[in-house]
Amino acid sequence: MKKIISFCAAVVLLFGLSGNAALPVSATTPPYTIFHYDTVDGLIGGLASGLRAGMHFTEEEARHFPVFAENLKDGTVPLYVPYHQGEEIPFSNREGWYNIEICSSYLYSRPWISYYPDRQTNIIAIDIMYLDEELKAEAQEKPGSWLRKQLAPNSPNVDNYRDFASISLVSDVRMPFAGRTVNALTVHYRGDPKTDTFFVYDDVLVYIVSLG
Repeated sequence: MKKIISFCAAVVLLFGLSGNAALPVSATTPPYTIFHYDTVDGLIGGLASGLRAGMHFTEEEARHFPVFAENLKDGTVPLYVPYHQGEEIPFSNREGWYNIEICSSYLYSRPWISYYPDRQTNIIAIDIMYLDEELKAEAQEKPGSWLRKQLAPNSPNVDNYRDFASISLVSDVRMPFAGRTVNALTVHYRGDPKTDTFFVYDDVLVYIVSLG
């Protein structure tokens, strides 16, 4: 089942919008696998195939990726697709780049789906991570800083960001999004227009990378 996440113009402006969240390419074997797609239909077809044919899991991938792939294949969880003003977001279609990626182990050592919109939207990347059952209920109600502490206790947060030289501010904010109000965590960087915004939408963590 496909489920949309609507991005209204007001929210796009509010985010400030930030740098590229594309994963680095290494000459050595990385601790993750990346699946590339140009269209949402291609993504749906990849999910229907199960993603795992011939795949050798690293120890890190094996903790979460098989369940992630199986749940999306059989429809246990919906596929979230970003929409803008009632239509599927326009993709970047940049030469040498893919529009959509699935990474088997990214932030917090979890699988993520990443969408790369057209740069004219000012949003560089929209990343989506499915939350564990034990986190879903509380994450909806608690501030964004609480969820980050559960996922990565040593990451920059509202109470320790001054310990990180590259970060100027981390804040909990309540913001309007797609007809509701969400508890978001925003991260701003020194000397960099990059802004990271994290918030929970239904049963997923959404990570917006944007440029201000």
